[in-house]
Amino acid sequence: MNFQLSTLEALSVHYVGNIGNGEPVVHASGAIQPDEHLGKTMRDFFTGRFNSQYERWSFVHHTDLQYHVLYNLCKQLFQSPSSLHQQATEIARHLHQQSRHPMIKAGELFVAYLREVEHEGRRYQAIGIFKTETRTPFFDVVQEDGDLVLGYQEGIELSKFEKGAIILNMDEAEGYQILLSDRQSKAEESQYWTEAFLSAEPRADSFHKTKQVINRTKDFIQHGVVESLDFSKADTIDLMNRTADFFKTQENFSKQDFEREVLVEEPLIQQFRSFTQQDVAEGFGIWEDGFELSPQAVKKQQKVFKSVLKLDRNFHVYIHGDKSKIERGMDPDGRKFYKLYFEEEE
Repeated sequence: MNFQLSTLEALSVHYVGNIGNGEPVVHASGAIQPDEHLGKTMRDFFTGRFNSQYERWSFVHHTDLQYHVLYNLCKQLFQSPSSLHQQATEIARHLHQQSRHPMIKAGELFVAYLREVEHEGRRYQAIGIFKTETRTPFFDVVQEDGDLVLGYQEGIELSKFEKGAIILNMDEAEGYQILLSDRQSKAEESQYWTEAFLSAEPRADSFHKTKQVINRTKDFIQHGVVESLDFSKADTIDLMNRTADFFKTQENFSKQDFEREVLVEEPLIQQFRSFTQQDVAEGFGIWEDGFELSPQAVKKQQKVFKSVLKLDRNFHVYIHGDKSKIERGMDPDGRKFYKLYFEEEE
């Protein structure tokens, strides 16, 4: 996603309080038409976090998208960009109605209209919805009547906003393509942004499928293997390393290839098949063969495969290769140990 050639054409600002705490929603009198410098500064502030984001979301509704509040407001805005402030006012009211959890913070809501956002060689219009919840204190020094005066103010830091969504005007019938950002934890009060306000879900594209299958593979190794087959920690890390290498070297996902190249042993393969069958029975359709693995998702998810063997609070052993060079044992007095074999010391 490239925002460098895009322009922030107009901006509508609102203050959204917590309705559950009796706080109001306050609307500006009209849209802001920023000059070139302010427009570029605001564009970079709002879009910088999304430049390297690959996961896409879409609006969803359990009955039909025609009943989705935010989807319809965005649709009307794309059809009539001059109605930005009118639609943004309704967006702010919608967010206010969802801000009921006592821990939700009040803050400024910005709704921006962006032109010429480049994606995969094409240009799209986009709507940006951003919320700031934290004001940063700062000092300011100004000249007055030949003297220097020190002042104290609070404002919005240009490197921070808590929540954001950029809705691209593409795939309208499928709920658009959305980039999503939420700096808060996955606690109940933060879910209102994605679930209650946006009512969005990840798109079932290669990035999402790759992310899901890597996470479930990790869950299988950490829980299914360790608990059912009594793997040692070193064995588990070795399996993690082989799994990570598999995803880095494959272009498409194949369960059969994964079983043959990574799991290898029949008891492990049978345990894996039982694990995936349980997923399918519970409605998780992530084990289909043949989908293209997303290199971006593989790179992002590599951190889930941890190769550190932690021994009490004394040692961390990083296992990156041949597990035959590490041997686990126990002294006659009951003390456990690992024996490491190596050729060179650095």
